[in-house]
Amino acid sequence: MIMRFHGIDRHKNFSTISVLDQEGKEIDFQSICFNLKKPY
Repeated sequence: MIMRFHGIDRHKNFSTISVLDQEGKEIDFQSICFNLKKPY
């Protein structure tokens, strides 16, 4: 089973998203996301 942890930091005009694996290694990072409802 794959476990992933998602971190979302909300800013005034955008958000940043990081995805970590079970060991805490970053496997994906979106530096600027203007619309959280829209898939990247």
